[in-house]
Amino acid sequence: MIYSDVVFGFAQPEEVNIDIAEFERRLGGKCDMESEQIISLKELFDEKVSYKYAYARMELVLPEEGVCDPGCGRIVSRDLYKNLMGCGSVYMMGVTLGIGIDRLLSTLRVRSAAEHYIVDAMASAAVESFCDIIDKKLRAAEKTDCRPRYSPGYGDCSIDVQKLVTDRLDAARTLGIMLNELCFMTPSKSITAIMGIKNE
Repeated sequence: MIYSDVVFGFAQPEEVNIDIAEFERRLGGKCDMESEQIISLKELFDEKVSYKYAYARMELVLPEEGVCDPGCGRIVSRDLYKNLMGCGSVYMMGVTLGIGIDRLLSTLRVRSAAEHYIVDAMASAAVESFCDIIDKKLRAAEKTDCRPRYSPGYGDCSIDVQKLVTDRLDAARTLGIMLNELCFMTPSKSITAIMGIKNE
């Protein structure tokens, strides 16, 4: 089913500032962002990345303890239920770096283990930073507070909920995201999440 209320778009690489602390955390240590190697790999990364986002706002019902219903299917999760208590609506959101980064990582895996490791950390930090940007955009649109975003596969929220979110966002069309039989996403550097909007 295609929903008409899904908002989607893209960002240019210069609009996304990768969180250096997150990058270094993924690397496992400090790095010199001005080194020739990092600058060269970042330029290569920017050539291949395709930042895309999609989101939809919907009414939320909590019909019973441990069950959340955002109008597109029941989600059984006590952890998500606790996260969404006091909320009357939710955003479902998704972001991706695009398939070009997966292809770049495949190339680097063969060419250089070190370069692959650096770009993989860079990509992981970049998708988190991009998700933060969309998160802030959605929060700014509300007159009330929002809960921390919550992703399928976290806590007791089954990874299978990934399918509900990607179907609701028409993610194959809007984001180019496909799921395998285990509900893992391609492109791999993608994030989906549910964010509760508190009642005013």
